[in-house]
Amino acid sequence: MQTRFWPGLMLITLLQSGCVTYYQNQPVVEGKMLDSHGQPLAGVDVTLTSNAGETSVLSDSNGRFSFPAKHEWTFFLPIGPIDWIHRADLHIRTATQQYDYSVAGRLGNAHEMDGAAFGVICQLPATTETPPPEVCHRTGVNTVKGD
Repeated sequence: MQTRFWPGLMLITLLQSGCVTYYQNQPVVEGKMLDSHGQPLAGVDVTLTSNAGETSVLSDSNGRFSFPAKHEWTFFLPIGPIDWIHRADLHIRTATQQYDYSVAGRLGNAHEMDGAAFGVICQLPATTETPPPEVCHRTGVNTVKGD
């Protein structure tokens, strides 16, 4: 009887020290695709990989694309001040090339990305270069919307 009591008590204590939280696991990402001359590029496949998984969209006729924030409920045990790894990466595919860009990467608690929003402008080169150049740069969301 006593051998079952202590593990059960430890489990209950451990579970009660955990937290249930509602947090943003994918930031807002809005962007614009441009060709090498600065003109909008339509139909470019853009995938956002984050803690929420993968989401894909195509750029519209103005070259714009957007990913809304995603949130989730989760249970976690607070181990320390930095117990989460947050990331958001863009994968851009054209007919001839693929480009990768890291939008955000942070260490912190569950709520580190709450309210996070990023603007990205990507200008794809005219020819395929090896290695592929850095084609995107981060900017404010309002800069992307204001064009």
